[in-house]
Amino acid sequence: MTYYFTMELHKAACEGDYNLASKMLFSRRQFDVNAIGPNGQTPLYLACTYNHLESVELLLEHGACMETGDIEGIRPLHIACAWNDVTLAFLLLENGAEINAMSNHQMTPLDVACRHGNSRIVEMLLVRGAALEGNARFGPLHFATEAGHFHIADILLRQGADIEAKTKEGLSPLQLACHFSHLRTARLLLDHGANLECSSDDGEHTPLVIACYYGHLEMVRFLLDRGAEVNPTREMQWSPLHTACEFGYCEITRLLLDRGAGLEVKGCKAEATPLHIACENGHPWIARVLLSRGADLEARDISESTPLHIACYGGNLDVVLVLIDHGACLEAKRREEMTALHVACKFGRLDAATALLDNGANVSAIDKHGSTPMFTACRSNNTELVWLLAHRCPWLLMDLNHDVVHKGGLAGLHTE
Repeated sequence: MTYYFTMELHKAACEGDYNLASKMLFSRRQFDVNAIGPNGQTPLYLACTYNHLESVELLLEHGACMETGDIEGIRPLHIACAWNDVTLAFLLLENGAEINAMSNHQMTPLDVACRHGNSRIVEMLLVRGAALEGNARFGPLHFATEAGHFHIADILLRQGADIEAKTKEGLSPLQLACHFSHLRTARLLLDHGANLECSSDDGEHTPLVIACYYGHLEMVRFLLDRGAEVNPTREMQWSPLHTACEFGYCEITRLLLDRGAGLEVKGCKAEATPLHIACENGHPWIARVLLSRGADLEARDISESTPLHIACYGGNLDVVLVLIDHGACLEAKRREEMTALHVACKFGRLDAATALLDNGANVSAIDKHGSTPMFTACRSNNTELVWLLAHRCPWLLMDLNHDVVHKGGLAGLHTE
């Protein structure tokens, strides 16, 4: 049998021109009802996309294939679920559409319906045997919780969906709800027995840490009210307080401290306290909150750095001043016996060095290699700091070795 291909049938399906489509399909010429047009779209695909039900019925009567997808593998049933079109979904299912068909992105019709939140379509698919667990990366319950469709999540849970199923990234439905701050969905999941302390594959990101990471104050409060652990249960684990301090969330920091968060908990391999983290990320207001609650100004991380060392490394003047105002020791030495002034000179932090000098930092301090801050500034080629030190303490120039200065690229200092 000879079939004729023409875009007129696609056009009729797209525009819902039932009369033209009918005329073509009932004519003596055998038009291919499954002809694939641009982007892999068939007439049936287009009729579903534009919700022309009469045209859909006509095409199905003439043998239109429901399992031909576009270039992304999206089939007519996916479209009906995406548009929340109950009538169209029912029509396709009644005509035998594959209920667990996968798109190229590994999404089933149930996945699509859960993402878009139509409970009638979800129930229709489940009654007809749709798979609850979807693909290995993301399942229907993940899509529902990510979108905040708690009523869909409730339907899935009552049908036996795995409440602790993990995404490819190792996130549970509860963690996704916390990520997007869907309080009602999080409450539903916990009421159904979700693990409040579940963590991602790296063991760090509990629901509470995730809520802190994204600054969701009310979600943090809700999780704490439900009994979430405010302090890590393992040594060197990143805590909720570390997370709030990293991103500068003042209200969350106060709330965590009010609920008993440990000020001196050391997180990750760097063994940093929350105060170290606040200083590293340049949050003076967080540093003030922590210090007002009794944080240790002289706490040491794995490199023996105090918060002041860390603040000078980052170069945030406001943080440096907060620490100095609270009595930080200017002469504390970190690994290789470097003072905060050494650190500022090594990394070219002019404002931090100025603040240290204004508050009496020792310009003659010697590190493990016998270098003063002036030598450190020279070797790091930090001209502005050399000039600052020379201006404050002219006699330092007399102690500089000509070869060190010359090799440091600062020979011009001697000629001026």
